[in-house]
Amino acid sequence: MPELVPDLAMNRHSGELNDPQQRHLRVTCQYIDKLLSDVEQVLHAATSPSPFPRYVVDITPAQTRAIEDHIRRLRSQLLRTLAWQHMRPNSPEIPATRAVMTDLAFVDIAIEELKPSYMRGYGAVPEDAVSELNGVVYELRSLVEAWSATSARNWVPTWRRASGNWRKPGTMWTCCGSWSRSSGLRGLRKTRSMRRNWKTSWLA
Repeated sequence: MPELVPDLAMNRHSGELNDPQQRHLRVTCQYIDKLLSDVEQVLHAATSPSPFPRYVVDITPAQTRAIEDHIRRLRSQLLRTLAWQHMRPNSPEIPATRAVMTDLAFVDIAIEELKPSYMRGYGAVPEDAVSELNGVVYELRSLVEAWSATSARNWVPTWRRASGNWRKPGTMWTCCGSWSRSSGLRGLRKTRSMRRNWKTSWLA
């Protein structure tokens, strides 16, 4: 086993992990907490207004309370684990408004890819369905654009004060500098494919 560098050995407290080990400990605790949040979503799936439920809720209220108690205990232990290494959870850094607008951008991508030009990748689109399919896209996009316009008016000034990177307060497509719709959608599509591997990045 390699010996500690003398300067590091002198500054090291008993039982203290090195910096990479501490980072791994912190990231693992964050990942566990993320999984616990996923469990909480499952527990409360019955109260979700989503028309596309994913889970069959076969857990009784008493079982839900018991699981939530286990989650609280496990989270308390995660905090004690960090405290053992004189660490604490990082403060939140991502504004909720930015997270909402980012997800809304992905919604816009999904709607864009319902257009006949994209649907042809799954087979020929019947001529008598093209007009109605375009109508579906138009109706969905109208709702998203109305949402984004309202949010931009209310939220972008806050982002401008926080980052200074928003150049066109009247539009959703202005994060991190200037944005063209076509290049922006390409970038977000690439990001969406990368997000599928998020579990791996948590434990890297």
